[in-house]
This record gives sequence, C-alpha cells and structure tokens, in this order.
Amino acid sequence: MPDFQTSSDLARSFDTGAAVYRDVTSSLGNHVYERVAESNLRSCTAGRRFRRVLDAGGGIGKWIPFLSHLAQAVDLVDISSESVAVAKRTLADRYPQVSFTAGDLESTVYPSGSFDFVFAQGCVISYTPNPTAMLAEFHRLLEPGGALWLDAYNCLGWAIESPVRDWKLLFVGVDTDHVFRMPDWDYSARMFQPTYLVRLVEMAGFSVESEFGSVILSNSLTFEERDSAGFDPKVAETLCAQEVRLSRDHRSRGAGKNYGVYAIRR
Repeated sequence: MPDFQTSSDLARSFDTGAAVYRDVTSSLGNHVYERVAESNLRSCTAGRRFRRVLDAGGGIGKWIPFLSHLAQAVDLVDISSESVAVAKRTLADRYPQVSFTAGDLESTVYPSGSFDFVFAQGCVISYTPNPTAMLAEFHRLLEPGGALWLDAYNCLGWAIESPVRDWKLLFVGVDTDHVFRMPDWDYSARMFQPTYLVRLVEMAGFSVESEFGSVILSNSLTFEERDSAGFDPKVAETLCAQEVRLSRDHRSRGAGKNYGVYAIRR
C-alpha cells in the first residue's frame, strides 16, 4: 500500500494546481457530478435555510454560489492556501457573507457548535490523512441536529471503471478502505467500501439519513468523452436526469465511482 501524504504534502499538491483547477474540472463528467450532487442535496435539505455552513475543502470556491443560497453565512476552509487565494480573489466582492481561510480540517480553530451544516463535497475525506480525525472534528463543529454532507471515492465503482485487470481485482477485494496513487496523480487518495464509509460516519456520532451513488452511467463513457471541456448541453441534461435517478436507487448506487451520505449530528 502506498504511503499516504502528510497534510503539508497535500497542501503543496493542490497549491500547484490551484490556478488551473476550474479549467480542468469544467468537463462533461464534472458537470454531471456536480449537478447530481446539487439535486440530491436540495432533496435532502427540502428548502431548509442554514445559519452557517462550513465549506470543508472548498478549494477555489466552485460551490460558493450554490451554498450562499442555502445559508446566511459560509466559511470556506481548504488546506491549499493558493486555492483559497483564488477563491477570495474571484468571489469575495460578490459574496460578502463568505469568509476564506486556509487550514487543516482535521483540527480547526472554530469553537464547538459553530455550524449547522458541514459540506464536504469532492471526496475531501478521501484526501485527508486521517478520516476518523476529520469526522470527529466535523462532529465537534456541528451543533446537535446539524447536517453533514460528504462523498468519497468508492472502490467498487473504481473497479468497474479501471481498464487494468490487476487494479480491478485490487479494488473489488477491498473490505474497508485502501490507499492508492494513480500514475498521473501527485497525491494519494483513499477509496472506501461504501458500507465501511457509512459505518465510519455513524461511529463518529452521526445518523445517516440518505446514501447516494455518483458517476454511475457516466462511468461508462470513455475518458475522452467524460473529460472533454466542450460538450453538448442536451447530452449533459439527459445524463444528469438519469444519473440522479440511479444515484438514489439502492440497486445501482453502489456502482458509482463516488459514494455520498447525508447525515445528522446526534
């Protein structure tokens, strides 16, 4: 198993890509992934208005426009100071209710109960050195009854996608989690067995209310199709509609490349 990066190593990796992150995540695959998350989150929150949201691992702030409609105030925290600088430079004037801070999500400076919603979209828990410590910190930061949204890399979905036979066998055999470094990545990532991810969240003091898969149908597209920045909006709309249905279906959600939960702090 590859060694997992330290927090400082992870920060350096994401600092390097901060300037181009928006461009490289403007593909068809990312568009569908983000729209499915929005749809499922709206369904879970059912119009609820939050007092204060922690955008955990918010990077360059791609989710700030969406989160600002859900909450009176948003705190974006990311381990990459360069990503936070990009977010502040491009968003601060338009969203005065948002603060931007570089910091480690396993140990933050906020008082206990500061937030009523923690949003950790983008497989943030897959990148942190210690997922248990991160979940404990999320529990501390949330007030009782506060909501948690997070997703993670799903080893089963990665087994379906992988073109390499040995990787397929490796991923499908994971019982809990596995640290893996893709050849073109500058960092390691943790892939979870979905049932283990849910168990970790529950052991941290949360009640899981909903589970979702993501990147299910679009997982079957070629890399070129999925990673293309120029795509037909009608194709994207069709994929989004089907992905939302599949993501909520317990018969298919486990095949997603990502797996997410919506949970309430006990």
